Amino acid sequence: MRKDRLLKLAEFLETKQFNEEEKFDLNGWHYKDECGTIACAIGWATTLFKKEKFELTDHDTPQYKRFWDWKAVEKFFSIDSYEAEYLFLGSKYGKKDLNNPLAVAIRIREFVKEKGE
Repeated sequence: MRKDRLLKLAEFLETKQFNEEEKFDLNGWHYKDECGTIACAIGWATTLFKKEKFELTDHDTPQYKRFWDWKAVEKFFSIDSYEAEYLFLGSKYGKKDLNNPLAVAIRIREFVKEKGE
């Protein structure tokens, strides 16, 4: 597990000032509408970790090295598929938390603490 990357993302989600032009939504990696940019934790992570080559493809899915989609998430954070989905998949959260970046940040911090690596 890349604890450093997970905790950096948690801090970002706790401190980022989301607004009408930059929104948080666990229902999709990343998309734009007439109001601005909308992304989930992973979509926003690609802006945070550009130097590490964690990026969005032209189809707005995450990519890391030669991996894309959920496999990119797993490789980048050194977690398995179950852990990636538990941390970042919208259907693993209640409806009230789909637009709540703090819910994801809390889950990341609890996960890192539990794993203790």
